[in-house]
Amino acid sequence: MGRRPLYWKLYLAFLGVLLAIVLLSGGVVALFSRSFAMVRAGPRVAVHLSRSLPTPDDLTKLQSEVEAASFDLSLDVTVIDLDGKELAHAGQHIDSPPPEQLARLRAAPTWATPSLVSAPLRRQTEQSAARAAEERKRAIDAEHPQVNLAPLTAPPLPFPGSPAERGQLPRKGGGDWPPMPWEADPSLREPPLGIVLVRVPIAADPPPIWGVRSLALIGVLLLSAALLYPLSRSITRPLEKLTGAAEAFGKGELSRRSGIEAGDEVGRLARSFDEMASRIERARRAEKELLANVSHELRTPLARLTVAIELINPPAGPEGDQMRRRLAGLSEEITELTNLVADVLTQSRLELAELPLTKKQVRVKALLERSRDRALSLVQQPVEIDSPDDLLVIADESLLKRVLDNLIDNARKYATSADGDTVVHLKARGENDQLVLSVSDRGAGFPLEDLTHIFEAFFRGQNAGGRSGGYGLGLALAKRVAEAHHGTITASNLPTGGAQIELRIPGLAT
Repeated sequence: MGRRPLYWKLYLAFLGVLLAIVLLSGGVVALFSRSFAMVRAGPRVAVHLSRSLPTPDDLTKLQSEVEAASFDLSLDVTVIDLDGKELAHAGQHIDSPPPEQLARLRAAPTWATPSLVSAPLRRQTEQSAARAAEERKRAIDAEHPQVNLAPLTAPPLPFPGSPAERGQLPRKGGGDWPPMPWEADPSLREPPLGIVLVRVPIAADPPPIWGVRSLALIGVLLLSAALLYPLSRSITRPLEKLTGAAEAFGKGELSRRSGIEAGDEVGRLARSFDEMASRIERARRAEKELLANVSHELRTPLARLTVAIELINPPAGPEGDQMRRRLAGLSEEITELTNLVADVLTQSRLELAELPLTKKQVRVKALLERSRDRALSLVQQPVEIDSPDDLLVIADESLLKRVLDNLIDNARKYATSADGDTVVHLKARGENDQLVLSVSDRGAGFPLEDLTHIFEAFFRGQNAGGRSGGYGLGLALAKRVAEAHHGTITASNLPTGGAQIELRIPGLAT
């Protein structure tokens, strides 16, 4: 399983927290969306009406009072007897509740349906009638039913006769709720004569609340997802930029910087990295300048030693022959040391960008032949060439020849195969406006663990153990020359045995 980027982790974490908050808020709203005060207000309206209406003894007067109350309060009102038979009504018709509900409606004021409240109709005293008239007047003036009952959308639990039986919740701030009218007035505890039904002004068929809430939740989540993604990316983008700069710096791009300008912790980290990279770059540059200067100064004494050895004229005889052999060995050592100093100087100047390329049109086959002649002058070892006669490239001829010399020297050290064949192959071809040069041998090839390190300076692989000569700079120099020409160099093992190094340089001449 691949690693998940940090911004995805932050993004999903933000969405998870938001979803948890929305779900928790939705649950709280679902549980407590109905105010207990509103729940209590519905039955109070029915109680006020029942206290202001006359007894069913005079149905004409009862009908007149019901019509007046319905007009004054803008409510649908119906009065039924204890068996559910309609006695009077005003406004839209209200169906009588089923018989199994009548016993509950006769007991105390309560909600009959989500939009219907009821209260028992009892015989009233003069005092209760006066109070009912006053309460009805106040309700009309305040338009209490129209203002406070609109949010009600679901029926409450029935209200039995006492707070203890009702399981009433404690009031916020402590203390008990004020008593209901039927709890404070003894006259309201008399046996009922009928039931008053009042339809409160809410939708008879309320909308599907959970469906609306689900759509709202989905909309909130989609909007939040659109807003949270750029937020998470803004948090992690500086970290990604800093990571890219660190990886490039580790691969040798010493001039790479993060370029992050911020005042937070990530900005401080980026500035620390940039300062560290600058110090390392200055130190490496000073080292390379010192190495280049030392290498340059070494060339003069080495040249003098070479001339001095050539001027020595050994005497004839066995002693002279022995001296000549020693001088030849010493000359070879000086030559190898001279080549090493030249490689170090060239690589240092390439890395310091102080060695400008002198590009010109080069005939590739002639270049390969000169490198082969040089190799044959040192060691009589076959070197085969495969190149078109008309293949031309625009490149620095001296640097390209030095790379070929180093590659041939490296190949001939490991070219001996199991059957004793020591042939080194030089092959050149044009491909996609690039010159492709390959140097291969028939030796044991590169160990797999060395393939990723052979172009590093001073690296000598396992196959170099016990081999004479070489300091691990030839292939490193070849890589620098390829990069200076905006080309590439790769190493691989051939299926038939042996190793191959392939150099690709753009600028093929036509």
